[in-house]
Amino acid sequence: MAGLAVGIAFVLLFSFLIPIGDVFMQSRTPDPEYYYPLLQLSIAGVSDAYFAGEGIDFAVAQKAGGCAMPDLIMIRDLERGNTVWMYNRTESGSLLSCPVITDPADFGQAWNSIDHTELPLVINQTGTYEVVARHLFKTVHKEFKVMASNGSTSPERLDRLLAASKDTGVVNALLEKYPDADLTIATANYYSEAFQRFQQYSPNGIVQYSAKTNSDSPTVGEEKELAVTIIFGRDGAPSTAIVVCSSESHRSLLANAAPSRMIEEINRC
Repeated sequence: MAGLAVGIAFVLLFSFLIPIGDVFMQSRTPDPEYYYPLLQLSIAGVSDAYFAGEGIDFAVAQKAGGCAMPDLIMIRDLERGNTVWMYNRTESGSLLSCPVITDPADFGQAWNSIDHTELPLVINQTGTYEVVARHLFKTVHKEFKVMASNGSTSPERLDRLLAASKDTGVVNALLEKYPDADLTIATANYYSEAFQRFQQYSPNGIVQYSAKTNSDSPTVGEEKELAVTIIFGRDGAPSTAIVVCSSESHRSLLANAAPSRMIEEINRC
């Protein structure tokens, strides 16, 4: 009787595993004829133009393509006909981790260059380029230009940096106390002097405001300079804040201190 019970249990277990395995495999590799008409493949985060030296990060998103990512993502030089950068999913050995997909039409994934490269791609040569993303059943393109530069940053990138910097408490505190503070640095160019100066913070963008004041100076008539620098990471978010208060007889520097402490230093300087 015990043997019969074990045998029944084995048969039940075996019959239970097979359908789940079938469903799992089907969910990962659905019939292309089903989802191909629904497949959406897009490239995001690529600007229309960059200056030579600006970092390029972007994403490729797919929806309704099952548990799969683009097989090939590359950047081509359209004027010279060569490939300047390429990501081959097969050669990279990247593993996909996907949940059980009940309906491929509702499932999507995104590939981000931040996750696959140590640094943003920087193109030095001017010209016209395109990002190409190729899925098994679809290919999309996004064209952009690279312009000559002496460390300049594209207006679109600058606008994003400035808007993001004004969302930080330390910049708000500076501008509240010194509404006429100067914008002394605004760059996202890896060849700029500011990137070399703040290299230890791994910048992907830098914004700096400064103001001069002689109020509350320890020496009568002594002028102080207050500088607030925001360093941005590759995700576009502030990663480091630096407050420097300096004069002939005094210098203080706070980097990544508590916001309240940095605001206190701004008000004290």
